[in-house]
Amino acid sequence: MAKKYGLAGAVLAFFLAPQIVLAPKMPFYLPKERIAVESFLEKYLKGSKEKFEEIKKEYGKRLEEERRKADDLANYRTSDFNEDSEELLLARMILGEGESCTKLEKIKIAWTAINRKNLGYEKTLKEVILAPYQYSCFNSEMYSSTFLKNPLHRNEQEFLASLQIARDVLAGKYPDPTKGAVSYYNPRAIKQPNWAKTMKKIATDKGDYHFFFK
Repeated sequence: MAKKYGLAGAVLAFFLAPQIVLAPKMPFYLPKERIAVESFLEKYLKGSKEKFEEIKKEYGKRLEEERRKADDLANYRTSDFNEDSEELLLARMILGEGESCTKLEKIKIAWTAINRKNLGYEKTLKEVILAPYQYSCFNSEMYSSTFLKNPLHRNEQEFLASLQIARDVLAGKYPDPTKGAVSYYNPRAIKQPNWAKTMKKIATDKGDYHFFFK
């Protein structure tokens, strides 16, 4: 029995020997199958590369956008005042309306907006500040509406001081020195407006540029 199987194995080895020797030179697939597979792989790899580059490009755009937003936030730049917090918007208003004013007058300016909000002029402080033609520094035709979008470039020291005033006023650190004023004007810049004739003027302090009314 062993001899029989041994002989069969020898015969099989004889016929398979050329196949084994030539195997490295022979393709795993038949020629047509190999071409089809290689074509598929080439298209797949090319498509994957293009997809990878597309994803990389999109990710790069998103990353750059996030970096820009972070940089804008750190430097208080904006293209839309509505995106500001109330504190930041109030600081912009204090700078725009009270640049070069004393600290006390800046506090008064801030309080006019808070008093308007408390009296129901608008629902929120942001709406009060951005109401059309109320605080002129935000009027589109005014130069201030442009520089307030990048206040550090305009006047870094005074803006940061205005930001601290806004923070302190909203935190309740300074009580209302105007006792209810909601409006003001600068007599050095304009004539007395008609609305001032129907309102009560409050006492001014030394160094004030504006007259305040309630």
